[in-house]
Amino acid sequence: NISSNTSIVSGLSGYQGEFLELKRLIDPTKFVEAPRVNNSTDHSQKNVISYYENRIHNLNTQLQNSLKQNEKYKNDLYDLQRKVDLSHNDKIEKLLRQNNQLEAYLEAANNQIQRLIKIYSIKDNQTDVALLQDKIVYLEKHNHDLQLQNSLLSNQINQCIYQKINNQCKPVDMNSGNDSFNNDVERVTSHYEVTIKDLTDDVARIRSSFEDQQNSLDKLTKENSDLLTKYLSLQNSLKEKESTVERLDNSKRDLKMKLAVVLDKEHAHNTTLLYLRKIISGFKIELCTKNQEKEYIEKSVKTVKEQFKVLKNKYSILKEELNKKNKEILQLQFDKQELYMKNNWKTCELERMKQKDIAISKLQEKMALLLKNENDLKLENCQQIKEIESIIQKNMKLQKNLDELQIKYSTMDQRYEKILSENSREMDRITGLLRIKENIILNLEDNLEALKKELPKQHKNLEKKVYLDDNKKQLIENNLKMQKSLRNFITNNCANISLNNENIEDILEYVCKLCQFVDCINVSSQHDDVIYDNQLGHVKALLSKIDSYFQLINKETKAKDDIIFNLKKNRNILKKYVTNHIERLQDKCKNLQDKNEENTHMLLKLLNQGNSTAHNWNEEIKYLQVQLQVKIREQKDKQKKIIKMSDDLMTSGPPSNFVFIVGKNQELLFKFSVVSSDYNNNIIKMETLNEENKQLSAKVNNYENMLSQEKSFNDHLKAEITAEKENILKVCTDKDHLNKKMEKITEKNSYLQKEVQHLNSCLQQKAEELKELQARKEQLESNWSRKDNDMQNIVTALKTQLHLFKNEMDTIRNDKFFLQRLCNDLKIALKAHVNHNKVLKEYVNNLFKEKECSLSILSDFPSPSRYDDGYINRLLQENRAPLEEKPLSDIQECLDTLRKEIVVLQKEIMEKNILDDN
Repeated sequence: NISSNTSIVSGLSGYQGEFLELKRLIDPTKFVEAPRVNNSTDHSQKNVISYYENRIHNLNTQLQNSLKQNEKYKNDLYDLQRKVDLSHNDKIEKLLRQNNQLEAYLEAANNQIQRLIKIYSIKDNQTDVALLQDKIVYLEKHNHDLQLQNSLLSNQINQCIYQKINNQCKPVDMNSGNDSFNNDVERVTSHYEVTIKDLTDDVARIRSSFEDQQNSLDKLTKENSDLLTKYLSLQNSLKEKESTVERLDNSKRDLKMKLAVVLDKEHAHNTTLLYLRKIISGFKIELCTKNQEKEYIEKSVKTVKEQFKVLKNKYSILKEELNKKNKEILQLQFDKQELYMKNNWKTCELERMKQKDIAISKLQEKMALLLKNENDLKLENCQQIKEIESIIQKNMKLQKNLDELQIKYSTMDQRYEKILSENSREMDRITGLLRIKENIILNLEDNLEALKKELPKQHKNLEKKVYLDDNKKQLIENNLKMQKSLRNFITNNCANISLNNENIEDILEYVCKLCQFVDCINVSSQHDDVIYDNQLGHVKALLSKIDSYFQLINKETKAKDDIIFNLKKNRNILKKYVTNHIERLQDKCKNLQDKNEENTHMLLKLLNQGNSTAHNWNEEIKYLQVQLQVKIREQKDKQKKIIKMSDDLMTSGPPSNFVFIVGKNQELLFKFSVVSSDYNNNIIKMETLNEENKQLSAKVNNYENMLSQEKSFNDHLKAEITAEKENILKVCTDKDHLNKKMEKITEKNSYLQKEVQHLNSCLQQKAEELKELQARKEQLESNWSRKDNDMQNIVTALKTQLHLFKNEMDTIRNDKFFLQRLCNDLKIALKAHVNHNKVLKEYVNNLFKEKECSLSILSDFPSPSRYDDGYINRLLQENRAPLEEKPLSDIQECLDTLRKEIVVLQKEIMEKNILDDN
């Protein structure tokens, strides 16, 4: 700006002579004296012409020089502006690059610091681990060496023992050969014994050293495990500390960033202040130069104004109108720019205030977050303490509940053992009864086989004694029915009947008597009818006894059914009790399950045996029915044969013993009729027994269904027991986990208490730092407010100065445009004077021609061909200034550049403040 102002001043100084010449040309009476009257006209005309020619020549040269200088100054101005713009742009780019580089350096430095911290922590941990691993490797190597030494020593001992044995064997073989060699052998053996003793001592010493080394190795392994636990705990603590350090670093970074932002703003304000001061100083210098130029121009313009008052009067009306319009336009543009500037300044101030408010609110939020974090940590600590206390109380309650469960479980075990003992007793009693019944069944089967063997003999006797056959058949059928009823009864009630020993003895006596009765029937031909009647009465008495026994057995079965029903009820109650309290069964549950499985296997075996025996009895009954039908057919055939034989006898005539045979035959027929009636009765009884057998089979099916239901119920109980076992195991595992968690929580609590103390100390330090930061913040805010006020005052002063400067610039521009117009008017006047000069020349030439003295006078006058009028006119047209220019376009561009420079300077101030803080 200074160089441009000086160039403008120097350029204007070049036009000073031209202005004077113009003044002289316009009004020559003021500057040039009139020629004297006494001189001659020729001499005066020559002087005037030469003088004017010289002046015109000088003016042309000065014009050309001034135009060249003007072009030079214009080019210099353009180059200077370009250089200034480029320098400003370069500075801005450099500053932006430096800012980006500094930010990148900051990020890289922070990352490097974090990496170094992590690397140092990892190196410390790795060194500890490496030392431990080296110790372990050294111990393993040492152990391996000791093992190798032990193996070598054991091999040496084995070799020594082998040599000793060989040496002991050699003297025995050599005693018969040589006594002298025996002495050598004894010496050798003594030597070897000494060596063996030494070796055994060495081995004992080595073993003791090996044991010591093993003990030391165990100690070292324990120390290693302790170190590993410590290492793990240290790792956990280190991680937690790292997390706390990271949190604190983040908070520190945030605070630093806020401080950096505040300092950047302060730096920017300082830079803006400096930049504005520089601008003000530049503007002051420009004002001084402009004032000087103005004074100089005013002095020159005063002379021009005095000379061109006439022209002013002519053009005053037009100029006033144009000035008014221009002033109105300028005022409007000025008002518009002022409004635009005010709006921009207000928006900038609002944005700055908003940024300040945002920064202050962020700081307050960070402070609140820190306080909240502190309160949250305290609350978490309190909650953890409460949780630990609640867990301890829960653990105490669980222990109490476990004690109660163990007590109840012991009572349940006692009750269950009693029930099992009672069940085992009942099972033993039932097995004994089953064995007795099996023996009875075997005896009955033997008796049946004997009866089957004696049946053909009885059929032979039937030919002789027909009436006895009926009784025999009835007795056999009764025997079979009794056997069937006994078998069915035993098969149906094998699991529930508990007969007394007396009833069993009576049944055995009855079986023996039946056998005796069968023997008596076999020898019925040798006995009388009285014996038969006695036997029949005895059999009836026995049958009545058996019926009474059956009634007793039925009563006992009913009682047993009631007992079983009660047992089922008790079992259901026990199930409910067990399901309610199954969680307490921890240790003896497996034993109970095994016992239950054994009992179920026994019951299944008994049921299978009962089912197999019932099936066998049914098959035997069917087989006996078939045999009975076959025997009945055979007896009918025999009866037909006997009838034929009787017919033959009737036809052939009675023999000598015919009367006796007929009597016997009648007796046999009578007995046969009795036996047939008994047979019919036995058939009816057989049908009733079959119906009873069907009922018993239905009962057996019902019992089997009940057993299947009980099996399913037992399976369900087993599943429930397994589920409860799993629940118990889960409870135990949960208890163990809870105990472990309690231990961990206690350890964590102690560790957390330490950390809380450490954090409290850190928080106190942070609180102190925050207080210091708050104090610094308050100081900064106060300084900032002061600086802001100062800046506002400076800005207002600058605004006023700018306003004044703009007004001065407007006036200078108006003067400039006015001077340009004057110059144009002067150029027009020059042209008019040149034309007038030509006319005068022509007029002078004509005068000289008229007076015929033109050659003598114009011999020294310069020729018009020496002057290039076209070039002069072209220069005048090129240097003609436009009348209508936009004066505010340059001011708008200047203001835009000023704003850009202010922003750049603010950034530079911010960066400098950041660097100063760092």
